[in-house]
Amino acid sequence: MINFFSNINITPQKYKQTNSFCKNSKKADLPLQNTTQNPIQSLSAEHARANFYPIKNISFGNVLKPVFQEITPKDVIKRLNEQLNMITPEKIQEILNSFDESVRPLAAKLMQRLTQFGNMESLNEIAKHIKKNKGNFFDHDLVDTTTIMSYLNNRKFVFDIIYNKDTKYYYILDKVALEELKTNKNHLREIKNNPDVKIIYPEGWINGINPFNQTEHMREKIQKFIPGVQKLQAEKGLTTDKAITTVLNEEITKKIKELGLQEKFKIIRNPKARIINPTAEKISKQLAPVSMTEKDLKQVIDDLPSYSKQIMLDYLIKNADIYSPGRLSVCLKKMHDKFQRKGMLSEGTYYYVPDARKSYGMIAMMYKLVNNIPNNRFIYESTNIPLKAKRIIILDDIAGSGDQLNKHKDRLRVNFNKNITIAPVLSTSSAAKRFSKNTKNITFCPHRIKDGLVDSAYLKSLKGVEQQILLEELENLGFSDDGLSVVFPYMSPDNNNSFFAKNIAPKFTLNGAGVKNWQNNF
Repeated sequence: MINFFSNINITPQKYKQTNSFCKNSKKADLPLQNTTQNPIQSLSAEHARANFYPIKNISFGNVLKPVFQEITPKDVIKRLNEQLNMITPEKIQEILNSFDESVRPLAAKLMQRLTQFGNMESLNEIAKHIKKNKGNFFDHDLVDTTTIMSYLNNRKFVFDIIYNKDTKYYYILDKVALEELKTNKNHLREIKNNPDVKIIYPEGWINGINPFNQTEHMREKIQKFIPGVQKLQAEKGLTTDKAITTVLNEEITKKIKELGLQEKFKIIRNPKARIINPTAEKISKQLAPVSMTEKDLKQVIDDLPSYSKQIMLDYLIKNADIYSPGRLSVCLKKMHDKFQRKGMLSEGTYYYVPDARKSYGMIAMMYKLVNNIPNNRFIYESTNIPLKAKRIIILDDIAGSGDQLNKHKDRLRVNFNKNITIAPVLSTSSAAKRFSKNTKNITFCPHRIKDGLVDSAYLKSLKGVEQQILLEELENLGFSDDGLSVVFPYMSPDNNNSFFAKNIAPKFTLNGAGVKNWQNNF
């Protein structure tokens, strides 16, 4: 293993940015801490730390003595949590404190109800309801919650819902689905006339916060409902809980009745979120993304040889790339803003979803929600392109080798000779290089570009033995030898190294699922 990696050419590959690049894509390498220039003399933990970590000189009279500052699991977890875009208890309390003291308890109860399905783990409660009723997910081409949960169940094995002979098909009402029912008569007819289709609405999903729209303005939502709750309490003597139930759901219920779907419709609540006295801390937990604890990481590090511990902690603090739903939403908003600045959005702009039942659907749905894109701007078949289309954008979470995105670009090209924009949230530099070679009506516009490990500034900053220790602990570098350490809330790509895939990624995905076959690949 050491002999193999000692022969690696770590000269970074350069690629030329051409007009096919959507410029200003953010380079994703994290800033490096300073390292000393003295070579490591042995593999001892003392020498590894002395030559690998920042040294702070402290004066004792006229003598300067080096003090080695070790990185701890707590330091790493703090850095990883900073990437998750968490909504902290302090932020929740700040929102609550902005209300008059007399309505603050009501505001807290409203916030609790509006956020009961606010994180990825709340999807488990929706899945449990469907499984309990021997149901499955309704299948259709639409970037909505129903399709996304079907993807998580059937492709990522997040839930254990299986097909039943006498199954009912559950259609989860969200903003996308409601828009489709209101604007697509054929779709409405299909749902209405199928006796096996049941519609469920997770309370607060549309008018509150769900895992895929965490950029919504919470205070405005709460303020909207307070007068209605107070009116029902004063005029009808309803309890706070019943008044909130009525006010939160009356608009959704009215729209369902107008569509003639009330017999199929049911509102569900999260049984884990029935809090009698909601506090900022409890509400924050309802919104918290899946994450790793300091205890979890300490167990991983404790199993390493003593000379590897600090090297691996340093690697994680500088290279682990963690995407929560909140962070993804921010990225997708910035991507849309960049498209707008560069004149890429017009009446002729459409979005191609190669497969709504894969991560393309997840990213497209989140992009739609955060940027308020109409349903009719999304194309699901490469052969069904509107005549007025002038630009088609393909969204994705990550471009590793670029193989799949290139394949979908070629399929579009058969029927479309105008501009195609390929826009992953994250791209490796090798994928960026690949798409820069083809400039004819192709624009490559990732949010961020990240070097694979072998080409990274980080690996080059290490001494030879440090590199060997790191590479041995990482084991296999994954597909295309990218050696990434990237995880999304629903999956971890096969471009990751096996250390990260085995030990870190499952802590950041829903139910620990969706980690790409490291058991087989590595």
